[in-house]
Amino acid sequence: MQIIIHRGTHQIGGIATEIKTESSRILIDMGNELSQEDNYVPQQLSIPGITDSEGICDAVFITHYHGDHVGQIVNIQEDIPIYMGCLAKDIMLATVGNSCRKTLGKVFRIVQKYKDYNIWGKSAGRFEGKRFFNGCS
Repeated sequence: MQIIIHRGTHQIGGIATEIKTESSRILIDMGNELSQEDNYVPQQLSIPGITDSEGICDAVFITHYHGDHVGQIVNIQEDIPIYMGCLAKDIMLATVGNSCRKTLGKVFRIVQKYKDYNIWGKSAGRFEGKRFFNGCS
């Protein structure tokens, strides 16, 4: 297994972490960098097979709806499935502009196992020991 951090180690936000095995490749989060500058324009993240067609990515998993985790979701190739929790998708649909609605329309909301990966949430409080991505309507 390989873990590749594309962005998020030298700045606040802009998270994008790839996990690759012999049989699959996924990305966790696709965010914008954070800045305190008034006129800051985030740099577009370029990851072969995710933002272009020069490779294969099986899926993108979004941990939560903050911009430093989802800010570049519109740059993900249309044929790549995107997974996120129900609440995250609902909040994003209620707060984003029209440019992101097309992308969110393809988001899958329920997943507990994906290929080589078991998806579990481990955080303080209410997610402890429960499936992170759970079923919803």
